[in-house]
Amino acid sequence: MKQIHIIPDVNDLARTLQLAEKWDAAFEYNDFFLPDVLEDVGEFQKRISVYKGLGRSRAKDTLHGAFFDLCINSYDREIVRVSEMRMRQSMDAASQLGARAVIFHTNIISGFPMKGYVERWVEQNEKFFRRLLKEYRGIEIFMENMFDQTPEALAMLADTLSGTGFGVCLDVAHANLSKVVSLEAWFKDLMPHIRHLHINDNDSTSDLHQALGDGCMDWTEFHSQVNRFQLECSVLVEVSGTEKSEKSLQYMKTNGIYPF
Repeated sequence: MKQIHIIPDVNDLARTLQLAEKWDAAFEYNDFFLPDVLEDVGEFQKRISVYKGLGRSRAKDTLHGAFFDLCINSYDREIVRVSEMRMRQSMDAASQLGARAVIFHTNIISGFPMKGYVERWVEQNEKFFRRLLKEYRGIEIFMENMFDQTPEALAMLADTLSGTGFGVCLDVAHANLSKVVSLEAWFKDLMPHIRHLHINDNDSTSDLHQALGDGCMDWTEFHSQVNRFQLECSVLVEVSGTEKSEKSLQYMKTNGIYPF
């Protein structure tokens, strides 16, 4: 599904709606990973009501799930409890909004030199996400590479959850920060599980979330890899504000970058 997504600005919804209509874009809600929103029941429900009242279809929308400090594979049961609670809150938001998928981060400690760390991470995440997918039937879950240096662990998890409604959200800008493997390797190792893409620009050093064309990302290479692996999936232009979104979309259209 070659669907473009933008991040709705709850403080500037008129311009967000104009932009969405112009580019036939779906939303990816970025409100329901914020601790202040998750902690405030009134604010949580207020934002749900605002988005539901916009008079637009939400069937293609996605939602970015909670990720701050979460650790499903922790040895501390209380940390696991809070992590699971926050993720369920994000799933509840998606359920109320009728969103098709929720994106969570790997939150893996890249290169952690503890024997069995990756294996435990895969095992604990597999158990939890199998339960979550059963609890929230009809909502897909996509896991996004955070600051992982290689795609190995995420690929292992996606393989174990194949056929369950679990998929991969490849964040190309995060992959660009990896100094270990090429963008080609990220695509190759995570296929055929890639269901969603996050794109923005950076300087190869910091996760800047710049508009496309404002950093040093090789967008010709990105487009080439998408075509090479015959990928057809949704893509979020993950920048804040309508101006950066518009600039990025114009850049993509002018330069013929996927999905244009």
